[in-house]
Amino acid sequence: IARDAFNGCELWRKPLDGWHATASYVKFVPTQIQRRIAAIGDKIYCTLGYTVPIGVFDAATGEKLKTLAGTANTVEFVYDRGVIYAVIGQPYGARNSTGEVVTLKAFNAESGAEKWSKKISEYVGGSLAVRDASVAYCTNNQVVCRDTASGGVIWSADSPGLNVKAPRRVKGKRPNPKALAGGQDNLNPTLVLTNAMLYCSTVNSVKAYSRQDGKLAWTGKNVQNYMKG
Repeated sequence: IARDAFNGCELWRKPLDGWHATASYVKFVPTQIQRRIAAIGDKIYCTLGYTVPIGVFDAATGEKLKTLAGTANTVEFVYDRGVIYAVIGQPYGARNSTGEVVTLKAFNAESGAEKWSKKISEYVGGSLAVRDASVAYCTNNQVVCRDTASGGVIWSADSPGLNVKAPRRVKGKRPNPKALAGGQDNLNPTLVLTNAMLYCSTVNSVKAYSRQDGKLAWTGKNVQNYMKG
């Protein structure tokens, strides 16, 4: 739904195909669902369904201007300086998620031309971040920083605490609360990039890495907080 920013009047709306299907469960809202739309200037970039490609729409009228080829099954994307970085694969955290391999692709937002494509093993959903020449993300055991121009790895740093596992469930019973409190169950890390540093926040710790070479500068304790971002 698009609204006038001045008075809130509705401008247009588009249906979402098969949105929030039964792949999810009660009280589970995947972080990636919140990373499927971007309002940039006079254009809206959005996936109008779980598996449909990224569409480009006129922000004022909702008219569809184009579809970005090669973006079907995009589960999340970010936009930076005319480039879209899309994670393509299975939704992270869904019941049928394998947690194995996704594809990270970079597209020219104006022309739709693909710049590069890289396979990523054990990608942790919702961790993609971009700033200047760096595109970073988490896998189950590493923080990885790539070059935005080529997609090549600049550095990677081991971080075992990122290992995210689905909670074990017993039929007819709720998950063990102690297991859920351990920081290993469906809890996404958060990456923040500054000019010089990369910060990675998990349930148990915050780590600061040099953006240039990945050297660990410091580690601090973190506190669990229900539904924290």
